[in-house]
Amino acid sequence: EGDYLEVLFERKAGYFKETDNDAVMEKVDNEGNIIGFSGRLIDNSDKTAKYINTPETLIYHKRETLFGIDLAKEAIKKQGQAVLVEGEFDVITPYQIGLENFVAIKGSAVTREQLMLLKRYTNKIILALDVDAAGEEAVKRGIEEAESLDFEIDVLTFDFAKDPDEAIRKDEKLFKKALKNPMPIYDFIIDKAIKKNPEKDPFSKKRIADEAIIYIEKIKNPIVQSHYIKKLAVLLDVAEKSIETLIKRIRQEKRYKQSFKVFRKKAEEIDREIILQKYLLSLIFQNKNPYNFCEKIFKIISIEDLAIPSYIKIIDRFLTHQKKFSDNFEANKFVLRLEPELRPVFDEIFLFASIEPDFEDTKVEKLVYELKKLSLKRNITRLLKEEEPKKDNTEEILRNLNRQLKEVEKKIATL
Repeated sequence: EGDYLEVLFERKAGYFKETDNDAVMEKVDNEGNIIGFSGRLIDNSDKTAKYINTPETLIYHKRETLFGIDLAKEAIKKQGQAVLVEGEFDVITPYQIGLENFVAIKGSAVTREQLMLLKRYTNKIILALDVDAAGEEAVKRGIEEAESLDFEIDVLTFDFAKDPDEAIRKDEKLFKKALKNPMPIYDFIIDKAIKKNPEKDPFSKKRIADEAIIYIEKIKNPIVQSHYIKKLAVLLDVAEKSIETLIKRIRQEKRYKQSFKVFRKKAEEIDREIILQKYLLSLIFQNKNPYNFCEKIFKIISIEDLAIPSYIKIIDRFLTHQKKFSDNFEANKFVLRLEPELRPVFDEIFLFASIEPDFEDTKVEKLVYELKKLSLKRNITRLLKEEEPKKDNTEEILRNLNRQLKEVEKKIATL
């Protein structure tokens, strides 16, 4: 390879080729199959990108990949823990001194998919991410996913280097000593909050509690959570009840936000349903053959699927107009036959397709099926919320509506 010096681990996977200014490393899956490559520019004096990675492909998904997992999995199982680092060199350098249970994420985000991969081999992880603000935030972001998968989480802390690669190069013995004494993650969170707010006044205590409590609230195990409630109360010199009150408040806010999200989604669906109705009716009235076009649309939906009474009346008058008058449809004549209160509504509908560009690139058939879907969901919700005694056949009606909804959703997926 000319000037390349090949450095090979004990297997074909996980190696890199190095020159004076760059290195190329293979990315492999947990079975050792090559799925991509990562390039690192060692001399970064020109401020170009330090890493160049394989883009997302059918077989390479950054969120699902851990560098070095094929080499580390046996060591992880044997030692009962995995050390999670940020960069490839933070795996390579430890491996060279016999630390084989290291794996690397890509970027600074620990994903659920990566944690699920690790879950095959261990229930304990040590986070050894970069010693900077981004690394600290990555530790915090990984907590909720790790908690949901019932991991025991520690954090590797050291203050003499920015990452494991540099730490080993500076002082191998000191790094190994730190590795033997990682800090439980919630102790790490509390410790960081106290260092940011070292004063003993009430407002500093409040800031410490505000920062730590959002993570203590996430703890699933009641024994572990109780331990940290007591610990934080002692450190702040407050009653445990004060910490418990803050946790209850956070949970109430979460429930409120969740309820608001559901409400907003429903409101957006209602708005979407009305816009779709207006747009499709506008297409009918603007079409060169409106009656034929209308017939195609109302083979999929029915008049009852329209949610606005005035729209129902207008389309009903339109179909009646078709039966009474054999001449071609003329909007200016039709509008005069409508009741006065329906005329401005018709004018608004008629122009709507001309001023609403959002649907131009979407198949009309797909829009019609989407309207049918929203109508079915609205009817299902109405039946479930009925306060009056339900009819004997309500359950049967609901089953039929749900069956129709599934069929419509399948149809939409094919369009």
